[in-house]
Amino acid sequence: MEPCRPGDAVVGAQNEIEAAGQRRVDLVIDESPSRADIDARLAELADIARRTGSAVGVVGAPDPVTVDRLATWATSLPAAGVSLVPVSAL
Repeated sequence: MEPCRPGDAVVGAQNEIEAAGQRRVDLVIDESPSRADIDARLAELADIARRTGSAVGVVGAPDPVTVDRLATWATSLPAAGVSLVPVSAL
């Protein structure tokens, strides 16, 4: 059996979301694993949600930097008028 690559998890998550009848993934949060790039993608995800009413983002490889940036971002959402909900709520 070959090891799983980070992109494999993203494709699997997107396929699972789409198979469940949910909307497609808008973006991958950690395509580039740098702190600045993750912050930019999270800001873009919030912008998509404000413009369209919802947005779906996935994490390819939940490393410590990604988890830290997500936790910080999540605390800022109420002030930005955005709610973080599970995909099943969309």
